[in-house]
Amino acid sequence: WSLKPAEEDPARQLVARVWNLGTAPCSFRMQIKGAEIREAVCLSHIETPTGDVNWDRHSIASPINQQQLLTFGIALGAQSGFSPAQELEATLEAFGVQLRWRALYDRMVKGFRVERSVSDSGFEDVGFVPQAEGVPGEWTLYVWRDMQVPNGKLCYRVATCGKDGRVQYSQAVFITHVPPAGFGLRGCFPNPSPGDLHATFVVPDQPADTLFPQATVLAVYDVQGRLVRTLLNKALPGGSYTAAWDGQDDHGNGVSSGVYLCVLRHGTKSDVRRMVLLR
Repeated sequence: WSLKPAEEDPARQLVARVWNLGTAPCSFRMQIKGAEIREAVCLSHIETPTGDVNWDRHSIASPINQQQLLTFGIALGAQSGFSPAQELEATLEAFGVQLRWRALYDRMVKGFRVERSVSDSGFEDVGFVPQAEGVPGEWTLYVWRDMQVPNGKLCYRVATCGKDGRVQYSQAVFITHVPPAGFGLRGCFPNPSPGDLHATFVVPDQPADTLFPQATVLAVYDVQGRLVRTLLNKALPGGSYTAAWDGQDDHGNGVSSGVYLCVLRHGTKSDVRRMVLLR
């Protein structure tokens, strides 16, 4: 192996080259003593970045094939802090809660962990969004949806996760999810199910003098928000109902095992339940 000053990008300070002269693949760890690593990346033979490498404050580790030459760019010095996510917003939708935030691209950031608290309980991890490709100092808008929303007072925050294990938290946002009175999905059963799934729901009364009664729509979506099957789309008098889904789409094709969303709509009101289909 060898070390030399960086030429193409002086900010990286050092270029390290490791050559496996053996006849079999192996792994190595190269330690830097007397200084901390601020960043490390894989480089091409002309010292342009080609990807990430496993590193910590004092070492670089990587597998290497026989007769392979690997090149790494290394920046030394104390690690500067990265910025937390900014402008976090939460919006209640038919499919759950949509979160939006902005963040500065930083080579030290791995991604964003979404955390949720229900009715003032402790935070739990509900999702992770990898950092998008970008240019250092450039803002990126991120959008993530919570498809499995419990009822109650919800609190969300976004943890910006560094590659070195550090975390920066955004400001928290609050939103309340409560199905309207006299309306909502009461459950889906059996859940999980190897066959037919049944959804029970309640719709409100409509005024007797209504000329154009509002339709109640019950539909099944996949977790990407794509319509799979419309089970019901007509006006109903107020009351409790049950509808069955046989695991087929609108074209009569059986769908694969997985997680699906049962969505009930009536005017501006909506409610969602998660269903698991097992084949």
